Amino acid sequence: MSSESQTKTYPTPFYSQDLDQGRCSNPECPGGHAIVAHAKCHPEAAFTVAYNKETRCLELYCFECGRTVMVVKVAEAVIQ
Repeated sequence: MSSESQTKTYPTPFYSQDLDQGRCSNPECPGGHAIVAHAKCHPEAAFTVAYNKETRCLELYCFECGRTVMVVKVAEAVIQ
């Protein structure tokens, strides 16, 4: 079996409650600004972003090394 046909293992997902509790890493920061994500491996690097139609997730990868940075589940639109 090729590695491409194997199921991907993703990091633990983020939930809205996790992001609501997010804090700046600067202890002197007064807060009140947006949370900014970056890769642990290369904090200054950009992301490569791909949408996986099967899992309905945005997959963010470090541009420098290709490591998975974050996977974001995309919700379906609720039409009333």
